[in-house]
Amino acid sequence: MEAVDYQKKLQSIREKINNSSSPTSDIAPADVEDGLYCCVLLAEENNRHQYGSWVNSALAKEFLGYAAMLNNSVESLDSIQIAAERMADTIFDRPRLKAELIRFRLGVLRQMSPKTDKLLSTIKTCEEKLLQITTNIGYADNNEFDKIVQEGWLKYDPVEWSARWEEVIDQAEEIAYKNLSDHPRGMGFCHALWHEKRRVLCEQFGVKWRSPAMMNRGVLFD
Repeated sequence: MEAVDYQKKLQSIREKINNSSSPTSDIAPADVEDGLYCCVLLAEENNRHQYGSWVNSALAKEFLGYAAMLNNSVESLDSIQIAAERMADTIFDRPRLKAELIRFRLGVLRQMSPKTDKLLSTIKTCEEKLLQITTNIGYADNNEFDKIVQEGWLKYDPVEWSARWEEVIDQAEEIAYKNLSDHPRGMGFCHALWHEKRRVLCEQFGVKWRSPAMMNRGVLFD
């Protein structure tokens, strides 16, 4: 069985949309759904190969573009909400973008029926996650970084919740990776990447950022 080239398939869908005068009415719902699934599968593949996260940000935004085209034509709401969950799971350090994906998933979940106990539990979990993210975003927007609640035992710089961070992080990470194109990947690469990313954020975008190594003294990162 021949493997599907999801990048090629997604490019074909993009071309259909670009060549259409009215994508929301001219593009078949099946093509729109295929666009969603291609974005998810490519983003997951990027994560497996530790490829630049700015690429996944672009795929997530493209995913949301297809989501906006779905209207009420979706046949399999459960497949769509699962795709949204998987897409959100590929996004890190972009809280506003992650919140958009969760918000879309919630909208789909609320359309589904009957409202089983399992579905209601899933909706509640999504609502709680969205509230946690939006609450932290609110603290960041009000410069109340000390109130931000973080998950897990590792500490991260609260600046990652700021609007300015989300505006520039994709560009900064892409530049940092390009600057390290000749640097060996493997153990210890994260330290070189964090150092370069910190430098780029500060010098080119005016964002002062502390890496995970700086935030977690005594923790060994490889």
